[in-house]
Amino acid sequence: MAYPKLKKLYLQKFDWENKQLDNVDYLFERYLRLQNTVVTLQSEMQDLKSVFKLYFEQGGSPLTSQEGDVLVYNSKQTFGYDFEQIKPVLEEVGALEKAVKINTGFVDRLVNGKSLDDEKKEILKNARQELTETRNIQVIKNSK
Repeated sequence: MAYPKLKKLYLQKFDWENKQLDNVDYLFERYLRLQNTVVTLQSEMQDLKSVFKLYFEQGGSPLTSQEGDVLVYNSKQTFGYDFEQIKPVLEEVGALEKAVKINTGFVDRLVNGKSLDDEKKEILKNARQELTETRNIQVIKNSK
């Protein structure tokens, strides 16, 4: 049965994490070093992608690495649509709800802002269906 093995692995990881609490100052310094390395690597990757994009835009052929990986260039067009023109078709095929996704960040700003009266804010609040919470750690840089 897999559950006892998973539970054992979880408990081992939890035990290891608890033991690391004594090293939290060192781990924070290590985290900062790793974060700086990742930022540098991401920047370099973006620079390389820009060169590859230029290569392909100038007619370059797909590239193959020594290990056999292939670098190709794909282009995808996206379009905006006049909602009033497409709404009847979407309704007819039953795709309106799927096609229309509410920008919840915008709605949250309306609920918390000053542009709506309290009655309209309450209507929006009462229409909420789910709450998700994301928890992240954040490094606040010294502003020296």
